[in-house]
Amino acid sequence: RERVPLGWASTQNNLGRALWAIGQRESGSEHLVEAIAVYRDALEERRRERVPLDWARSRSDLGNALMTLAQRESGILRLQEARRCLEDAWRTFNKAGISQHDADFRQRLEAIDGIIRERRSDD
Repeated sequence: RERVPLGWASTQNNLGRALWAIGQRESGSEHLVEAIAVYRDALEERRRERVPLDWARSRSDLGNALMTLAQRESGILRLQEARRCLEDAWRTFNKAGISQHDADFRQRLEAIDGIIRERRSDD
């Protein structure tokens, strides 16, 4: 398949961030769903083996959007996917020696774990 420039993927990721920011402020989920789709598109080009740190940023952004949407829904599947995304990103950053966001990642993962525990106890 033809390679799409990484600049396009970066633009997609920025679009995803804008859509996520809008979606956080609205009661509906349309912009969050769109942000998730855009992040997934960006990740088609921002592959781990090609650009690991950009891949990790997009995975983290996707995890954030999934978590935001999951908090508005019931169930745990999106939360579990958000957790995997954030863990992947955190591991990649740590492997590259980037640790300044450790506390933020821990906090988000703990929040996800808490919501999952709560929803499982409600079942």
